[in-house]
Amino acid sequence: MANPNIKDTTTITLHTDFYKFTGSTPDQLVLENSASSGQVYKIDALSSVVDTGVVPNQLLIEYRSSGGTDYTLFEGLSAGGGKINIIDATNPVYLMEGDSIRVTQDAGDPGFGAAADLVVRYQKIS
Repeated sequence: MANPNIKDTTTITLHTDFYKFTGSTPDQLVLENSASSGQVYKIDALSSVVDTGVVPNQLLIEYRSSGGTDYTLFEGLSAGGGKINIIDATNPVYLMEGDSIRVTQDAGDPGFGAAADLVVRYQKIS
């Protein structure tokens, strides 16, 4: 597991993923960089959007390192009928090999099960 030297980048591939978090499972994987990908992911944007009229729900968005340690990126209410920017281009996050981004919703929350859309824009660099 050797992350690429981005100084000598040969390929950058742009991606935008849309993810529907339904709350049916409290802990869900959003983005994962496999342990032997030979790539680093530069996350330029991660946003949460909840439809108007939907009860806001408590979301926990974490960066999970390959060593199993979780680092909180966001913890709070998703905005009912609004958008929250968690990561943006001015403060990108690099997802190294073996690391992932996970979302957890509190099963005891009154908004549990409400649909939240997550949008992730990132670059795969190798």
